[in-house]
Amino acid sequence: MVKHASKTSVHQLAKEYASIIKGKTILTTGASPGGLGALFVEAIAVSEPALCILAGRSVEKLQQTASTLSSKHPNLKTKLLTLDLSSLSSVRSAAEKVKGWSDVPKIDVLVNNAGIMATDFKLTEDGFESQFASNHLGHFLFTNLVMDKILASEEPRVVSVSSNGHRLGPIRWGDPNFSNGDLYNKWSAYGQSKTANMLFAISLAEKLGSRGLQAYSLHPGAVLDTSLANHLGNLDSLVEADRAMGDPWGWVDWSTVPVTPEVGAATHVYAAFDPDLKEHNGAYLNDCRLADSFTDTVRPWATSSTEAELLWRLTKATSSQPPRNEPAAEEPTTCRECRRRKVKCDGVMPVCTICRKQLTLLEERLEKAETVLRRHYTDSQIAEMLEGPKEGLITQNKAPEATPQMTEPTPAPTLAQTPGLVSLPATTPGADNLMHLPTPTTDPGLYLAGQANIANLTADPFLLAPIGELEASAGFWAGSQDVPFEIAPATADDFEWNEQETSWGTYDPASWSITNHVDGNPSQAIMDGMASLTIGDQKRGYYGAASGSALLRQILSARPDGQEVDADVALHEIESLFQQHSDHSQWFRSQAMLTRVAVENLIDAFFVFYHPTFPIVHEPTFRAQYAGTLPCANKGHWNTLANILAALGSFASSNVADATDLPIFQAAQKSLFSNYLEVGNLTIVQAFSLSSNYMQKRNKPNTGFNYGGLAIRLAIGLGLHKDLEGNSLSPLQSETRRRIWWCLCVLDVGATITYGRPLNWPQAGVETAFPQNIHEKDLTHDSTHCPPEVEGITMYTYIRVQSAYHLSTMTVYNRLITSPFPSATELITLDDVCIGSWLAQVPYYYRTVPPPDSEYALGMGISEWRYRNLRIVMYRPFLVRWARSSAQNTQQNLTSSENLAVFRCLDAAKESVTHIQGYWTSRSHSRLASFYILYFLFHATLIPVHCLRQNPHHALAPDWRSQIQASLSVMGGMTELNPNSSKCRDITLKLCWPHLDGDGTQTYSENPSFMPNVAETEAASIISGYNTWCESMTNAGISVPTYEWADENDSALGFF
Repeated sequence: MVKHASKTSVHQLAKEYASIIKGKTILTTGASPGGLGALFVEAIAVSEPALCILAGRSVEKLQQTASTLSSKHPNLKTKLLTLDLSSLSSVRSAAEKVKGWSDVPKIDVLVNNAGIMATDFKLTEDGFESQFASNHLGHFLFTNLVMDKILASEEPRVVSVSSNGHRLGPIRWGDPNFSNGDLYNKWSAYGQSKTANMLFAISLAEKLGSRGLQAYSLHPGAVLDTSLANHLGNLDSLVEADRAMGDPWGWVDWSTVPVTPEVGAATHVYAAFDPDLKEHNGAYLNDCRLADSFTDTVRPWATSSTEAELLWRLTKATSSQPPRNEPAAEEPTTCRECRRRKVKCDGVMPVCTICRKQLTLLEERLEKAETVLRRHYTDSQIAEMLEGPKEGLITQNKAPEATPQMTEPTPAPTLAQTPGLVSLPATTPGADNLMHLPTPTTDPGLYLAGQANIANLTADPFLLAPIGELEASAGFWAGSQDVPFEIAPATADDFEWNEQETSWGTYDPASWSITNHVDGNPSQAIMDGMASLTIGDQKRGYYGAASGSALLRQILSARPDGQEVDADVALHEIESLFQQHSDHSQWFRSQAMLTRVAVENLIDAFFVFYHPTFPIVHEPTFRAQYAGTLPCANKGHWNTLANILAALGSFASSNVADATDLPIFQAAQKSLFSNYLEVGNLTIVQAFSLSSNYMQKRNKPNTGFNYGGLAIRLAIGLGLHKDLEGNSLSPLQSETRRRIWWCLCVLDVGATITYGRPLNWPQAGVETAFPQNIHEKDLTHDSTHCPPEVEGITMYTYIRVQSAYHLSTMTVYNRLITSPFPSATELITLDDVCIGSWLAQVPYYYRTVPPPDSEYALGMGISEWRYRNLRIVMYRPFLVRWARSSAQNTQQNLTSSENLAVFRCLDAAKESVTHIQGYWTSRSHSRLASFYILYFLFHATLIPVHCLRQNPHHALAPDWRSQIQASLSVMGGMTELNPNSSKCRDITLKLCWPHLDGDGTQTYSENPSFMPNVAETEAASIISGYNTWCESMTNAGISVPTYEWADENDSALGFF
């Protein structure tokens, strides 16, 4: 690979590759004077290529380029090709012309360079948004039509000129035309087209790499002095677009960014001719090198093979349609609002100057009205007032959608179609002005402001994605009300709970439970801290549709149309599957006194096993207080905290599931409620926060939930949510407050989402910065200022990264727990904007695999697993129905967004299983890690379990079996650490045992011989409940997604 500096020019690099360029036939689109294409051709002309084909819209301009080339290189052969990429008929004509050139038997390199940037809204003659058509559709069609000549080369290459502007927008699956301009933003449209360029290169590499084709996409740099950018003027609109997306580019000094055309075009040469790129087929290039996803701007929506495949299929279907004979629709000369009001318009699109001024005045009035309202009403009251009319509209729309005509299959929309809209509900009050967002690297306000923007997408046409697919309407989910995403209480006290236990040491702590009486017989109902096994509907508290047990609960007990469970299948028979008590003799029953040495060892264990992940306590301060060298403000409160630390240390460090920690915590618990609710200090906040997490791990989720709520109220009462100006706190005191607050965020938000309950965390008014990314020992009581932040992993990196994740995804979660359930398009938009933007801002040093002995490995693992778990929860309803319909060979129409939802759910589950298996097999095992691993692993495993159960003969069935076997292996390896793992393992086996054989010939039957250690009635309950639930899921909606998987032998190009 040629060595070069970061500012290597196109001429320097062309000379380096002269021997490779010589004798090649090179076709370049967009070769008009003043652009990078012409500069690229001029540079490589020195190296004597056999033929340079210049393609462009204007013959006159191409002749100018050719004339310049012939004057400098008289022996250079050129051909001119008229090609208007915005017109599919012009593309077809140009391709036919190339194929008819008998003197051009091959094309060695095709450089798809032409494009337009950030132009006003316009539809092409074929009905496509102009940037998407010119930058992607035209190149896609032309490349495929001349592919025979490209593949005739010994070393064929296709180079697609993309941009880091892909950060500005993912593919709008279902509305690439921005609702015919009503939702148009020129930068979002540009971002969509550049994302498409990157995905096109990936598809070419995957489909034709086996035939020798190399394909790359590239970012030439911010070249602003070419014909492409002459019309832009100032970049205020770009800055605003970046800020709306939460991109750091919204805060850079743009005067320092641009590069010269000579430097920008150098990457063209690198992509077209570097011989060492073969190992990276399909890659995205930047600055004459492989783009680094850690340091460069590379968004996940532009690097996904899944989305590349979907885009290929959609573009293939769209561009292969016959050309439209009717004339293009006349472009409107007035904006939509002026047409509605029937007033004079100045013609500026999509919102004219007059309307924009009126909008500014309206915004000012709304701000004043909001101020007045907030003086008299709370945020929740205002939200209720705003949501009232919206609910009325939904109710009105339900009736017509329930008519028989609406239940008929509807053709899947093509890229040119623009469905209607269903608004996203606002969940976060108080959106801040985007122009006043703080710097993203130092302040969590960026994420909070971003949530406000996303929550108010209906007012922001730049970000709003189309929610108009078949399932998007309220009627889709109105027909799904028989599906028990949430179990309604049969009696008034069904959600009541009692987690008191007279003697904690008597039973296996993993089986702490509450007692139901079914048919007069007592039945122990399982309670687990991760809410994954809590499947019944009585005396357990409320667990929502997004909780861990939702999918399992549906599998085991759902019935269509409200029918009762079969009389011979009682609830206690299902619950009995999980009651596997261990020998009582192994449990620690009582301990009258702990020695000081024993307590010190347990506290040491806390700081070794628990503290590196959740550093809510400052270790040097605590140890100084323990040693007596630093006074305690309140000795009694400090003693309670010390006991809680010792209990957690005992729990986290034990290599078996013992109960040594129980009496220690029991002593601390008694003092917590003696008089602490009438006192407020940091020690009590720490005590309640850690107690909440401990109770969850000890399978008392509702008790822990209450403790967490108390911790939040105490923290707010102490002002931890504010960085107050002018305070006299020392640097350590200020940092301690921040660390406690954001540790509490990670602990409480994570637990709340686990239970599927509404968030307790305040989503407005939080103005405290993230903890500094420094090492704990570097900031002491004597420090007069904070040390500089570390460019690497510290004890506080996980808290910073995970807090940013929660702030970025609160809107996603709020939408998931709000009826009606969101459509696939809405979820994909939220995924790309919220999760995608967060992933892009994770520090590069936090994305590498830590060494096996790293104390920060668990936090890094949780970060990886948690966002994938959210994707599983988001997309699993679509996966469930797809699997069922696939098993029944149901042929129904589907939308591209539904396809992508199924894809993402399967991908997230597989990635979770793979990552967790690698973590478990490469590191020492701890009880704390097993708790989190089991939670995320069990959720992910249920996805391939369901798919295999429904379709054991599917092409992906071997992969599903592999995932399940890997999960069973990990679960089996942690039974000594986490008793719930054996229960999860048994559930997994009992659901898919007959189909784990490689041939997939066995099927479910009522014969319990397929089900190890399960009574006949228990087997029947699982089978009956699962089958009926799947039927209810299939019948719930208007249509059932059925994904058509890619054919490994795809001919790829034989469709024109």
